[in-house]
Amino acid sequence: MNNKAVSSALAAILVIAVFVIIGIVVASFGVGNIANQEVSVHIDNVLQTGNYTQPQPLNWGTVQPGFAYTKNFSVTSNSQQNLTLLLLTTEPEGSTQTWAFNNTRLAPQTAAKGTLNLALTTSASVGSYTWRLLAINGTVTPVEPEPVENSTALSCTIKASPEAALKNLNVTIAGAKIPLLKTDLAGEGYTVNFTKGETLRFEAEPETDYILLRWDFSNHNPATDNPLTLADVQESFTITVKLVPSQEV
Repeated sequence: MNNKAVSSALAAILVIAVFVIIGIVVASFGVGNIANQEVSVHIDNVLQTGNYTQPQPLNWGTVQPGFAYTKNFSVTSNSQQNLTLLLLTTEPEGSTQTWAFNNTRLAPQTAAKGTLNLALTTSASVGSYTWRLLAINGTVTPVEPEPVENSTALSCTIKASPEAALKNLNVTIAGAKIPLLKTDLAGEGYTVNFTKGETLRFEAEPETDYILLRWDFSNHNPATDNPLTLADVQESFTITVKLVPSQEV
């Protein structure tokens, strides 16, 4: 047998194998998951510090069958490349978590801000909720959302000043009560989505010896009712709760 020929054949096989291995490595890392490296996640304005690629617990508080709930869920890109966002969730049977920006493209240095929605059926749901984010770098073209004319999807941003003497605030949409703390309402506030024509209800619970002075609207006259009910809402708006010591009134 020609040992030289055998050696040459083995060398060729080794070269091919090396290139195959290199190809696998390139394929694995060329379009890879880079969550936690070049993106950051905020839930209800709180930066999430866990490993985004691993299941992260999500606390929805006390939920009731047949109701829907929302949380602010935003992903900010610190990357110089295009990313594709993939949000994976687990939830008990009979409930569903959805995010409007799931499986969408994110341009460099931009943010995808939208509510994470939880819907429960009429059957009781027992178990844990989790989320995982995969931010995949690939050769994608960022796509700007198309404006929707005559859209029925509206939003309300609820705010309170950091020094507001507020225990909590409940907003009720479509029969679902969303309890909010003062920390939820600080800064950019807490945004909830609703449908045009919906009825919204706001109820503030001030600290002891404080009362509600008024609700300030971005595009309406102030209101003093507490609870405050807005029927047949036709546009998005911002509402800010104003509180004062009771002895000042």
